[in-house]
Parts: sequence; structure tokens; C-alpha cells
Amino acid sequence: MLRYQNISEKNAGEFAKNLTEKDFELVRLMDSIQQDVIIRKFHKTKIRPIDFFPKVYDEKSGDKELKEKIYHYLESKRSQILS
Repeated sequence: MLRYQNISEKNAGEFAKNLTEKDFELVRLMDSIQQDVIIRKFHKTKIRPIDFFPKVYDEKSGDKELKEKIYHYLESKRSQILS
């Protein structure tokens, strides 16, 4: 097993002998808070993270409503992960 390899839902099968069902669920939840997943969930067209996040989180011109939606989504996922 490689100690520096990132685990995700895509490659979790490679680690299957050392993982429980709970581990697989945690991997799935961690994947659900990755930048690309957040963008796909909250933006209708394809956009790069470097373009998306400053538009949402800019102090002066950011999208406060979208920022709140993302915050609540992330908090929900974090509470599931930490439980």
C-alpha cells in the first residue's frame, strides 16, 4: 500500500481488504466536499475553481446567498463525517 496515495471513491476498491463499510461511507462523504463536486452541485455550467470561488466568496461582490447554501451543505457533510 502506498502511504502517499490519496484515497477516493474511484480507487477505494484498491484498499478494500483494509476497509470496512463505514470506511467506504467516510470516503464517499469526503469526496462529496471536494471543490469539483461543490462546483457541479451549485453551478449550472462548467467553471474552474479559480474562477468560481472568488466570485462566491469575494467580500464586496460575492454571492452571499450561494455562500450560505454552500456553507450549510458543507456543515451537513462535516457533521456526518465527524459523527
